Amino acid sequence: MAVIASIVGVSALVGTPVIAQSNQTPDNTTESPTEPATTPATTPTPEATPTPGAATTGNLVEVAQSSGSFSTLTQAVQEAGLAEKLSSGEYTLFAPTDQAFSASLPTGAVEFLLQPENKDLLRQVLTYHVVPREVTSDQLKTGTVKTLGGGLAVRVTPQRVIINDASVVEPNIEASNGVIHAVNRVLLPPQLRQTIASRLEQQPTQTVPGQTTPDTQTTPAVPGQTTPDTQTTPDTQTTPAVPGQTTPDTQTTPDTQTTPAVPGQTTPDTQTTPEAPQNQAP
Repeated sequence: MAVIASIVGVSALVGTPVIAQSNQTPDNTTESPTEPATTPATTPTPEATPTPGAATTGNLVEVAQSSGSFSTLTQAVQEAGLAEKLSSGEYTLFAPTDQAFSASLPTGAVEFLLQPENKDLLRQVLTYHVVPREVTSDQLKTGTVKTLGGGLAVRVTPQRVIINDASVVEPNIEASNGVIHAVNRVLLPPQLRQTIASRLEQQPTQTVPGQTTPDTQTTPAVPGQTTPDTQTTPDTQTTPAVPGQTTPDTQTTPDTQTTPAVPGQTTPDTQTTPEAPQNQAP
């Protein structure tokens, strides 16, 4: 019994550190996972990369109106009654800038097109700039693009995109129902351009009161001086007559001039022939 008791006592003493050591291992494992716990905090969440301005983008008309470059265009869209049409659906708008309207149209053409009686022409001009689908700049290819008002000639080069005789100066202005490409000229088909020019020439010319146009303006006359148009030409101008002297035209030529008679002497032409002796009566 004594031997057994001593063996049990030794076993208890040997097992105690083992249990204590085994109890420390779980404590160390609970403190070590600190690094995995901080990893999710540095991982980007899906909300960290939203599309900027996606919720505030307006339609084509609103985007053009909010820009400072398309004031004339948005006014024309309103006057032509196309604002509602371009606010829904899906379109590509080749938008002339304000500078394009003033530089590529004749003087007075913008005011002429904005008049209510020319609304039909204005609609033709604007619909020629609208493609009935969305076409970004990388989708444009050399060829022809169909618009609501006809066909546009497209030429794509490494440097720029050319539409008819205009260049795209700012591509891919996004809107909720399409895309805007800013161009530096107003796009017009030849027949429509000719029609506008013809009707523009028929407009009465407005003159400032008291001022004449250069076509009808006369040059002030200087007293005592005639203008080149009314001045006597040299072939009709007469030479002032000198008293006692005749001009070469009226001067007596030498063959008609008479020789002064010397007293008592007759000239050969006028010398008289001696008369024949007359018979005297007995």
